[in-house]
Amino acid sequence: MEESRAECPFRVTLVPDLPHAKRQKHKKQKQNGLKDDMRVQTQVCPFVPRGSFKTNKTLDVGYTVEPKEQWFNMTRYNSFILNNFKYYIGDFVSVANDATVKLQEATMNKEVTGQFQKGKDDWVARILEIRAVDMHHVYARINWMYSPDELPKGTLDSNRLV
Repeated sequence: MEESRAECPFRVTLVPDLPHAKRQKHKKQKQNGLKDDMRVQTQVCPFVPRGSFKTNKTLDVGYTVEPKEQWFNMTRYNSFILNNFKYYIGDFVSVANDATVKLQEATMNKEVTGQFQKGKDDWVARILEIRAVDMHHVYARINWMYSPDELPKGTLDSNRLV
């Protein structure tokens, strides 16, 4: 199982003080040799919350990607193809984890179709950004939505118990 996984060389870190991060973003000077747009980035929340928050007015977050130079030198794309399926920025995707990979390997038919079947224990994420060095080295920055164990008991999805 491990030999089929690619190691991701990037790490995303959330920046706790977003208003400060936004102020830094607008300065036109270089810091530590990095361009302004290579420091703290802002991810605008794709959802409009109901009500208000005590700490922040929005769910927007500041973040950094390390190593910065490598990340920002890659080309940005709007989509990518994996196993003959095209994924776009904004798509919700099922992400396998150790438990679902083991289950799929145990129940896999003798005929390998190459299609990934969504399992009930898959994690759900939304694609925020796609970057690539070439067609074999494609990276998606995602927003974790939930894993099934985080949902309240009795949650239904299309009349199906999650």
